[in-house]
Amino acid sequence: MQAFGKCRNYNDYLKILENHISNGTTYFESNEEGFSILCGINDTDDQKKIIDIFKLVDKELSCSSIHNDEMFKKIDYFLVLGRYYSLFRDCFDSLDAKEIFTLLMGEMSLINDSNKDFIRLFSNRELLDSIYKESIEGNSNDEVSLFLFNDYFFMMGEHYSKNPFDLNDKDLCDGFIKKMILKINSKTLHDGVMNMIEYWESNDEIRNIVLGGKTI
Repeated sequence: MQAFGKCRNYNDYLKILENHISNGTTYFESNEEGFSILCGINDTDDQKKIIDIFKLVDKELSCSSIHNDEMFKKIDYFLVLGRYYSLFRDCFDSLDAKEIFTLLMGEMSLINDSNKDFIRLFSNRELLDSIYKESIEGNSNDEVSLFLFNDYFFMMGEHYSKNPFDLNDKDLCDGFIKKMILKINSKTLHDGVMNMIEYWESNDEIRNIVLGGKTI
């Protein structure tokens, strides 16, 4: 069941988030400031974009057979959006709701020192559009594949690991992104690197990472 089905305006969305936070729905501590940032956004165009992203996350992470809103698996994506808005305002302004949704679902439920540079690297319209398009290819009713979102970002990370470079070098970043777009569009992103399933199967034991009280 979706959480935001009855919302009419931006404040309605914030009220639902506030209620869940007050009632103890857990989230990463690093995302705590995300809610206050969302509350401070007054620009109506920015609010509309955030609402559109909220709706996409809410829809794609909802199970039709479940009768609660499953906020426990959505809240970090909502809160981290506030942090993304604050830390990467230029990226937020340059991307549309669908593109930011693709980035959120594929790359981040939190932002920390280890992934900040990668988030900026991957905040590229053409790249995110290519990932979104490929994820719905072959799916009925233009449904996105959240697994493919994650798999594409994982494989791009594998390509970077094979040939790392200075993420502060714009020319190198632009060249890498162009190469990744070409690989995605030609369906060759998997060439030379493992995908997520192969990575999992390459380990002797399946590693379940338990985040406890989500203190990252």
